[in-house]
Amino acid sequence: MKTSGGTQTHSLESLGHGSILYLIGQIVLIGATFGSRVLLVKSLGAADYGNIALGISTVSVIIPLAAFGIPYGVTRQIAHSKTATERYTFMILALEIMIPVGVLAGVALFLVAPFMAAFVGDSSLTVVLQFFAAYLAINMVSGTLGALNQGEEDMLPLALFNMIVTPLLLLGFLLYFFHTGGSLILAILAYVLASAGGLIGLFVYTFRVEWSRMRQALSDRTPQFSHRLLRELLLFSAPLTMMGVASVVTGNVDVLVLGFLGRFSSPTAAVSTVGMYSAVITVARLLTLGVGAFAAILLPVAARLHKNENTEELGRSYATMTKWLLVLFVPLYTLFMAFPGPTILLIYGSDTGAFALAPSILRITATGAIFTVLIGPAQSVLTGLGRLRLLFLDTVAAASIDVVGSLLLVPTFGVTGASVAFAASTIALPFFAVLQTGLLAGVHPFQREVLLPLGVYSIVVGIGFGIPILLLGWFPGTVTLAVLFFVLLLLYLGVVLATRSTEAEDLYLLGVFERYLGREIAFLHRVILRFEGRPRVSGPKVYEREESDLAP
Repeated sequence: MKTSGGTQTHSLESLGHGSILYLIGQIVLIGATFGSRVLLVKSLGAADYGNIALGISTVSVIIPLAAFGIPYGVTRQIAHSKTATERYTFMILALEIMIPVGVLAGVALFLVAPFMAAFVGDSSLTVVLQFFAAYLAINMVSGTLGALNQGEEDMLPLALFNMIVTPLLLLGFLLYFFHTGGSLILAILAYVLASAGGLIGLFVYTFRVEWSRMRQALSDRTPQFSHRLLRELLLFSAPLTMMGVASVVTGNVDVLVLGFLGRFSSPTAAVSTVGMYSAVITVARLLTLGVGAFAAILLPVAARLHKNENTEELGRSYATMTKWLLVLFVPLYTLFMAFPGPTILLIYGSDTGAFALAPSILRITATGAIFTVLIGPAQSVLTGLGRLRLLFLDTVAAASIDVVGSLLLVPTFGVTGASVAFAASTIALPFFAVLQTGLLAGVHPFQREVLLPLGVYSIVVGIGFGIPILLLGWFPGTVTLAVLFFVLLLLYLGVVLATRSTEAEDLYLLGVFERYLGREIAFLHRVILRFEGRPRVSGPKVYEREESDLAP
């Protein structure tokens, strides 16, 4: 479209198209992971699942510490290599470092496992951590292979094997093992086998194409050349270690602190409490699914619009995404807040006293998660503005809130303290980012089209939904919860239309879905145009595009 909105058209076309592709992987990853954890909790109970959660969190924190920033560094070095020999030498060096480091990290975890289990006070944790030692080594190598492909600007293996194959293998192994009378040991074995399957896929994919070139680089390189590149790789990677650690702290350190220090507040149920807490966090994180999908795509859009000094359109793209994130996930948050008990019962079934505090924990953690939806993918905007140092400081600050908050609150308040630390840390990162994008470039999502529907929906639901619940103490069943979600979703959509909060930008996103469906949804076009609030630009119909816009 050759209008003043042409840049916006191109931006939102790429935004929507990429989001759908990435969202497919995200849905598979979140769905399979969520299904696996529900299966584990239902089959093993809170205590055994608590041991698995401690194992996963331990590995998640160790990997970036042991990796020393190498996966981040090698991605950048490969992308900036001047010659093929340099590029493939960086690949070889990364593997030469990470394979032995992964093995050593796994051996170290295997050896310290008995001491960690003794501190927690649960002997079952020993065998869990020792199995996860193999899981640790495998994931360090597969993470490096994924980074090599990223450096080559090939995201397919990362999405295919890390986001689809591995989680589906895990779910498949768990279903098989529990169908045949599974146990804690078999559950941990499923994690090891699934990660090994993903590693094999990545290995075959990577070396099927690159092995002959890497072998040529091995023969061409000299010791002096290798030492120079190794020094460059380490010097660039080392500062990124803290970034890697900080990015995995929230949701993992609070689990570890609860496991290792929670016994001071609840000596008889530390591991069961960890299992309940980790299970509830899994539910709360469903609210962030859409943010993760759009964030990865908004980054190049933000960088392009910032380069063109088009911050107004960047703000509108940002606000458009945030509006639809709220439409999709605020109704789910409403159910979490109004019916936390029935939600937990629906997902995990009836359990003993281990889930007695789950409703209040869900309300706290879900409140932290919904703030990421309200603010939207602010970190991607900040990165697109070129403020990487600020993003680094924001990430470290948010991680510090989780660490310090957990250490201060868990010994006294137990799982409630851990959930408060998680929520505060989850809110902090996007809050810092949107504050900075607003001050630096005037870019934020808090526009009329976002805030007005949210405010009206909140008032309507609060009066017509919240008060009767408080007065009647309603406890809905499974079918009723599902129906309520769709009723609330339709209500939010109705509010968006009634307040004339649709815009021309919404049609571009709709157009992407239409291309995938292979047909135009004329009814939705008419609805959006009928209730459009912001005047459209002059020229062709807003949903018409140039051939270049429609090209794959």
